[in-house]
Amino acid sequence: MSIALVGIEAFANLRGDEWIAKGMPEDIAYKLAAVIQIMAGKANQKYYVEIDNDKIEGDFISVIVANGPCYGKNLHSAVDAHPDDGLLDVYIFKNASKLKLLSIIRDYTKGNYRKFPDMLFHYRAKKIRISSDEVICMSIDGQNVYGSSIEYEVMPKAINFVCPREIDLAKLPRIYGKPKEGFKYDRL
Repeated sequence: MSIALVGIEAFANLRGDEWIAKGMPEDIAYKLAAVIQIMAGKANQKYYVEIDNDKIEGDFISVIVANGPCYGKNLHSAVDAHPDDGLLDVYIFKNASKLKLLSIIRDYTKGNYRKFPDMLFHYRAKKIRISSDEVICMSIDGQNVYGSSIEYEVMPKAINFVCPREIDLAKLPRIYGKPKEGFKYDRL
């Protein structure tokens, strides 16, 4: 798994994919789907999140569990996640007023979560469990699923990658226009 979205971002992924299939540009589709949910007052849900042995519960709009820094065409919400560090990065986005949520979408999707320490929280862990009393909309690497709970756990060295020598992994972040902060790539 590269990235798992729970909540509004999973819903935006589902709705955005439908609109993209009808010809809407990717950049607009996902963000517009999120804006519509926020404006409709349907952005938040009560979640119970277990991060290793810590328990967090609250009214959140999104929980991301990431093993990589980006998803979609150019969304970098999980800027600190590294696929080779043996940990999953968890980003929890606390609910707020509609105006506040709308005002930070751009910064948030560019990986600037640190600008909002009262709303966006970052954790690192080996095992995460997310549950809710209501059905949860989830997207795991772009595949949408529904349920009342899900667990993620690091399985060290479970996959090996083979990459041609001609590929310079240090250049990948620049190729995709990703933020420089938080990235580390070692040559394979």
